[in-house]
Amino acid sequence: MPADPPINFEAIPNYNGTGRTLLRWEITGTQIPENRWLRIYVDTVVEQGVSTGSLTNELFIMSNDSVFDCNNNNRRTQDTVDVDGDGITDETICRRTANVDVAAIATLDSQKVVQGEVDTSFSTSGTTVPGGQVDYQLSITNQGTVPMTNILVVDMLPAIGDTQVLNTSTARGSQWRPNLAGPVTVAIPGVTVEYTTNSNPCRPNPSDGQDLNWPSGCVNDWSTTFPSDPSAVTALRFNLGNLVLDPLESVVLNWPMRAPAGAPTNGEIAWNSFAFVSTRTDQSGAAATLLPAEPPKVGIVIQPPTPAIIGDLVWDDQNGNGIQDNSELGINGVRVELWQDGGDGQPGTSDDSFYGFTLTAPDGTGNDGVYLFSNVPAGDYFLKFIPPDNLNLSPQDQGGDETADSDADPNTGQTNVFSVNQTTDTSDFDAGLTSVDPATASLGDFVWLDTDGNGSQDGGEVGVNGVTVELYDTANTLIDSTQTSNDFNDNPGFYRFRDLTPGTYYVKFIAPPSHAFSPQDQGDDTLDSDADATGQTGNITLNAGDSNQDVDAGIVPQPILGDFVWIDNNGDGLQNIGELGFNGVTVNIYNPGGDGQPGGGDDSLVATT
Repeated sequence: MPADPPINFEAIPNYNGTGRTLLRWEITGTQIPENRWLRIYVDTVVEQGVSTGSLTNELFIMSNDSVFDCNNNNRRTQDTVDVDGDGITDETICRRTANVDVAAIATLDSQKVVQGEVDTSFSTSGTTVPGGQVDYQLSITNQGTVPMTNILVVDMLPAIGDTQVLNTSTARGSQWRPNLAGPVTVAIPGVTVEYTTNSNPCRPNPSDGQDLNWPSGCVNDWSTTFPSDPSAVTALRFNLGNLVLDPLESVVLNWPMRAPAGAPTNGEIAWNSFAFVSTRTDQSGAAATLLPAEPPKVGIVIQPPTPAIIGDLVWDDQNGNGIQDNSELGINGVRVELWQDGGDGQPGTSDDSFYGFTLTAPDGTGNDGVYLFSNVPAGDYFLKFIPPDNLNLSPQDQGGDETADSDADPNTGQTNVFSVNQTTDTSDFDAGLTSVDPATASLGDFVWLDTDGNGSQDGGEVGVNGVTVELYDTANTLIDSTQTSNDFNDNPGFYRFRDLTPGTYYVKFIAPPSHAFSPQDQGDDTLDSDADATGQTGNITLNAGDSNQDVDAGIVPQPILGDFVWIDNNGDGLQNIGELGFNGVTVNIYNPGGDGQPGGGDDSLVATT
């Protein structure tokens, strides 16, 4: 061929919708002599994420020369995708193929990161404050060519004297211990979260990955039940079950923790790491299991707190007098919320805004039931204590010692509104908890957004906060009123009436604007909606000691239609500046009937305003 033949080259991605890239060379004005070869060299890279198997490259040759033909009938094919771009898809062209086999590579990449109270993003190291957030995130990505499944993750939470997850003879070196801040929720379907409170839980054997009861002497007490004391949790296990992680797919898991109020602030580190095991889908038996791996550990330190500081104690008020007596100990695992007042000076009103939450926990110096908010901006705030179902709040403001009384309203769990500034250290907001009086009863449960309107609590349907719930006796006397809010496990949509005199009651739910109630009594009484179309339940009889936590209401969003009637002074059909609205006009809404046309004889009146 000539040294510089006229060649027109094109690279066309997703050619004619095939999803493949076409490389096209058009050589004009040049003849290839008989028995000569034209060689074209192309370098390609198999992109990351391609699954194992065979990749086929196709070469097509065609010419307008009248004597051109394929040298083998088996190489003739039809130009169905018009590779030469002439608009003809039934002409004959020559085709050859070559295959590249993508090797089966089974490998998972993993990473652990942490974000503290003062950090702006996740990193391999973090900084927090006493009582501040310690949020962990782990990710696992399939960097191979083989889909992976049966992924099991074990995360050993930081603890003084801890070791690596797999190499238990190597110290991890934690100098303080953060505490779990609530149940771990995973949005990925089929993933199971398990907890243990044992210091030596069973985990995958690093020598084979199949033995899950390792090391010797381990305790296999993993449970999906969230403990009543979250601070006692020592490790988490995530079972991804039948989830298949295809090449380049990732799974990301997050959970919140809190630094203890009394943790050291001189650069001491809490270390965390996890281990995981998985199986490849292209093999079976022992050969399919990858050996367990443990990514590098991540650390977090605590810096000294700066005002405003808010906190103190939740304690077991055994005698119910609302005063901290010497023998009464702190209670761990109680949710404490900090709210910013909206300006009216009243706790629990609509202008308030949520600031954050924590759980009472050991303070790191031997005291239980301690909580702390630090680095709080100046402003007006109040606290809300949310006791577990089996405990009530003590009487408020008993005795003359503000440092030893209970500051929460027994009915709402809220303190009075208080002010803080950049010099405030208010570590005296306490709450006492007492056992439920066996002569009383309680009633409550859940309001949820019934997205499919079937009157049953389905998976993925969430609770709704801020819904007013009223309790009446059979004489239609209002006994109490509350609003739905987060429960002590941070789940929205819950309410409860405590310390009720045994008797017969009914509940009335007030639907939010543009919502109606779900159908009543559809199936399982623990999952159905108990309110009728007006929001009222039937009568509920409570005996001494009863705790009826099955009185629910589903709400369904409703469409809204409406706007404005005005005096059109100039009659131009436009709302002009200065043209005012006109009250007292009756507006009817109709269903147009079967003909779909307004004004027909089959129309029916729906509503009037």
